[in-house]
Amino acid sequence: MKNVILAGALLSGIFGLLCCAPGKPSAGPGLVNPEEFNAFFNQGLQAMGDKDYAKAVLSFQQAVAADPRSSRAYNLLGLALFQEKNYLRAKPMFEKAISLRPGYAEATNNLGSTLCLLKDFQKGKEMFRQAVSLSPEDVAANYSLGHLLLMLGETEEGMATLAKGIELDPDYLEKHKDMTVGLAYENYNEAEIEFAYARLFAAAGQVDKTLVHLEHAGRADFKDWARVLTDAAFEKVRDDPKIREFLKSRGPGR
Repeated sequence: MKNVILAGALLSGIFGLLCCAPGKPSAGPGLVNPEEFNAFFNQGLQAMGDKDYAKAVLSFQQAVAADPRSSRAYNLLGLALFQEKNYLRAKPMFEKAISLRPGYAEATNNLGSTLCLLKDFQKGKEMFRQAVSLSPEDVAANYSLGHLLLMLGETEEGMATLAKGIELDPDYLEKHKDMTVGLAYENYNEAEIEFAYARLFAAAGQVDKTLVHLEHAGRADFKDWARVLTDAAFEKVRDDPKIREFLKSRGPGR
């Protein structure tokens, strides 16, 4: 079993884990004390920003007690629990958020990440597919689904999905390094997946990002560097001096 680093959110990234953007919470129907709810909700947002996840859990628990109909509060409570690596408790929070707001793409993506950490990769894939279907332009959902598909050996669809993510935001992986998580998966080929990322960034003409993933592939013991010279995906970048220098140091074909 290898310890795999997934983006998400690569999930957000986490392997696709999505953070809900701060903003003014809306009171649900029947809320007894909207001021109390707003206070707890905003305390939770502040704690999330400070990475004080224990405080965030408490604040969002108080928020959902004040307004049991707030799907956002349940989603953020799930995120805070997720960040504490309490995946078994996070899962029902995301499920509750989705039950309160059917079609809630962020919570659906977050549930997918949680399921993957609980080793239910097929159900996680289903959730990521739903998230992309609900929000096709969602960057994290595309990265999450694409990476999981590559990890599961569904290469063609994985590459197409990741290409969409890269088109939407080529800098997503760099911006969400702190949202990555470790996953253990038996058949994961780290070298090939890093090379796949290099192919995608090469096809997009992103020389520096191509180089980053080629270097990652090398550290994962990738050997077949001649593929950079023959694979059409590298056509835009293979004559770049930095790529040439990298290949020279590796000795393509050895």
